This record gives sequence, C-alpha cells and structure tokens, in this order.
Amino acid sequence: MRRLIGFIAIALLSFAGVAQQAEQPIPEGIIVQPVQTPLAIQLGLDKALYAPGEKLRLSIALNQDAYVYIYNITPDRRVNLLFPNAYQPVNFLQAGVHTIPNQRYSLVISPPMGFECIQVLALAAPLPLEQLIPEGKFSPQNPFPVLSQKPQEFKTFMQNLVVGAVSTTGWAAAWTCFYVAVPQARLRVISNPSGALVSVNGIVMGQTPLELPLAPGRYRVALSRFGYDEWSQAVELKQGSEITLEAQLTPSPLFRPLGRTARLRIVSDPDDADVFINNAYAGRTPLSLEIAPGRYRVVVTKANYESWAQTLELKGDSDITLEAVLKPLGVQTPPPISPPVPPSRPALSTPTVLVSFNAGLNAAQIPSVGFEFGFLISQRASVVGLGFSFSMTGEDVPEYEDIGGPRDLGPTMTYREGPETEFYGKLSLGVLGALSVDLLGGLAIQKEAHIALPLGPARALDVIVKPNGYQTERYYLTWLIGLSLRSQNIVLSAGMHNRRGWVIGVGVVF
Repeated sequence: MRRLIGFIAIALLSFAGVAQQAEQPIPEGIIVQPVQTPLAIQLGLDKALYAPGEKLRLSIALNQDAYVYIYNITPDRRVNLLFPNAYQPVNFLQAGVHTIPNQRYSLVISPPMGFECIQVLALAAPLPLEQLIPEGKFSPQNPFPVLSQKPQEFKTFMQNLVVGAVSTTGWAAAWTCFYVAVPQARLRVISNPSGALVSVNGIVMGQTPLELPLAPGRYRVALSRFGYDEWSQAVELKQGSEITLEAQLTPSPLFRPLGRTARLRIVSDPDDADVFINNAYAGRTPLSLEIAPGRYRVVVTKANYESWAQTLELKGDSDITLEAVLKPLGVQTPPPISPPVPPSRPALSTPTVLVSFNAGLNAAQIPSVGFEFGFLISQRASVVGLGFSFSMTGEDVPEYEDIGGPRDLGPTMTYREGPETEFYGKLSLGVLGALSVDLLGGLAIQKEAHIALPLGPARALDVIVKPNGYQTERYYLTWLIGLSLRSQNIVLSAGMHNRRGWVIGVGVVF
C-alpha cells in the first residue's frame, strides 16, 4: 500500500512536471520525456533563483529502480556530468526520493549570472561510461567531466546512446532550469543631527546621510556621534527592497547644548591625568566641561600615582573647580625595626620581572617561537612564570565546505590547520650560583581539518563543487627539562621539549 501511494504521488508529480515543461520553450540540448514509458522520474529544486554562495540541492523521485544520469547545460554551451561523479560513482538508485549531493560534498552556486538548465535521465540498464568520459572512470582532478560544448549535437548523441542501451520504454527524462543573479537591496540612513558615524554589523561604513547597496539579509545598524547616546536598530533587507532608517539622536547625560550653566573644571598636580566621571572616560587634565546638574563621582588617575576621587553635587548655575593632588606610589612611613633574620633562612629579595623569548626546532624540522613572563622570587635566581608558544604546523588546506561537526564522510584526509598553540607554566630552581634547572608543563592545542576524498574544489559548470569537511581539536600534554644561566640582567636558557624539540631562549630582568 505504501509503495502504491508513493507511485501515485510520483506519477502525479511527473504529469504536472511534463505539463509545466510543455508550456515552456525547450532549451537547447534538452531531451524530452518519452510519451509511453512505465518508468517515471521527477526532478526538483528548492527554488528558482539562486545567489552566488548558496547551495544547490536536487530532489529526484523514481517510481522504480533505475540507473540515473544528471548533466548541466550552461548559457555558454558547456555540458558537464553532475551524477555519477568521483564522490558518488554508484548511480543505481532504488525507487523513492533521493537528494543530490550526498553528505560527502556540496554544490555551491558561483558566477556567471544567467539561466542554467539541468537534465536527468533514468534508465533500466546502465550506459557505457567509457563512451561518455575519457577512460570510462573519474579522477580526483576531474570529478565532474565536460561531456560536450555543443548541446544540440550532444542531445542527438545521448538519444542514440540511450536507445542503444535500452528500448524506448526503458528510460525516462526530466529537466528544470534556474536563474543565478547577484542579490541587491539598498539601505539609506539619515540622522538628526547629521554627521553620525554609521556601522553595519560592526563595520564602519561612513557618516549620515548615507546610502548603501547591500545583499539581502539581516543587519545591525549602529550610529554614534560625540555628545549623543549610541543608536542602533536591526533591519531585514529583501531582494530589490529599498529601506530608509531615520535616527533621532538623544544628547548624552554628560552633554548639554550651550545655554546650560553647570560647569565643572578639573585640574591636577601633576597634570595630564585621566579623568573618569561616573565610570565614563571624560578626558585629561586640565579639563573643562558643561554638564547637566546632578550628582557625580570624579576619579583622577595617572600612572605611578595614587588615584584621587571625589563625589560632588552640581546645581544649576554652579561653577566648580576641582584640584586633584596626586601622591606618588611607594611613599609610605618607614617600617618598624624588626629582629634580624637568622643566617639559616636568607631573606627573599623584592620580586623582579623577567621577560624572555625562545625558539625551537623539532625532529620534523618544524620551527616554533615562544614568549614567557615571570618573577624572580629568590636570591638564587629561582623563577616562576607563565608562557605560550606557536609551532608552525599549519599546512596548505584545500578549500572545503565546513559542515560544522563529524559525520560519516567515508574516506577522509586530515590536515593540521593553523599553528599548534601551547600554554604552559614554568619553574626555575637555583642549584649553583646563577645556574638553575628549568621545569615546564603545559597543554598544546592543534586544530585539524578532516576533508572527504577525493579532494577539491572542482568546477562543475557554474557550480563550485567543494568536498565536505569539519574541524576538530587535538590536545597534547607538554613538558620541558633544561638549564638557564643568569648574568647581570640577562638570562640564557636551553632545554629539550617533548613536542618543540630543542628550545633556546633569552630573557631580560627588569
């Protein structure tokens, strides 16, 4: 019963498709469905208009098992075999509904623009593939071979080949066309006052008034102007639409037009200090502002000086000057005299900053670089610190369509994508004078791309065919054992790393 219902649905679809196609001019090279045949096939697309970058998926409905062949005809008279191909060499399909491509590759629309037509043939017996493509087999370099550049001659050749393989009642045909066009929409942005900076999805595009051509889609438009609150709005652009956004900017609470009399002056000793008002950056001293009456907290900061803060209430017509006297850091009362430290427990010195760089080369001749930041914590040059490194493991990765996660792609090739990144902690223990033993432990992360074979991308007419793939991350525990030597403010180090090989570094003590 289920199979019968499916057959009836397919037959109705086929009849509707034939009727629809009969009303359209038949493109050059298209083979028309035979009048009487028990075999029925229906070809469908999800839409009739595609933009470059969108994915193409074909839907095929068969009323009985058959060998299926699909080819494409372009406006420049090229014919390519889309199915079978190097990714899907088996073209015997069972009765039912099928989608092409499968999960191992993607068909991505690309220029040029115009009408494209697709022909599908279903046969009770296979065609001799060696008469269609060179040597009768596919190759990774040519997964979608060109069949002809003369569609009308190819039509005659294909009809003779089909009739030679099966009787007239043993095959069926269907076709469809779609249009490729660059989508366009226009967005106009105006503001009061004008001259506001316009950002679209975080990218600065210009100042108002502004008119932009954009592809259809959803955008976040933001406007900013000194003295005004930021304005933002989401907008949905459709094909051919023209939308105007009008933004009425609101003055910021810390900004008032001329005529308001609340004035605040801030000076400091020393000057050129940063001023924050209610946690918002306001400028550097000496600073003069016209702001609304209200309660404010003013903080003045400067490098190597203690912060200065004061809360005040500004009223209408007030005119206040704040004088911030900044105290240098480190000025404090002398500490009380403490008993001497016993000789058996030497006193720790003041922590000292150590910055160092290193480079490595492992057995596979892969170079790496690293950076460390640490503190000297004792007179015997003991150091604790943190660091990171990059090993140049990145490989040339073929272009592929990222499907977002692991799937059954069949045979795949794995590539290291980008450098191997390591984060680690380091401890140096003084053993003899200025000589120390270095111990390092950390974690390395390597991104990998897993791509379905055969590798691409390839061009099937005006569709870019990309192998599907996905990214994963591998993690490695890392360690290093080495020695370092300090001479005055310079520290030299060398050690063996389990992934980076020999690593040599130089550091400076501040």
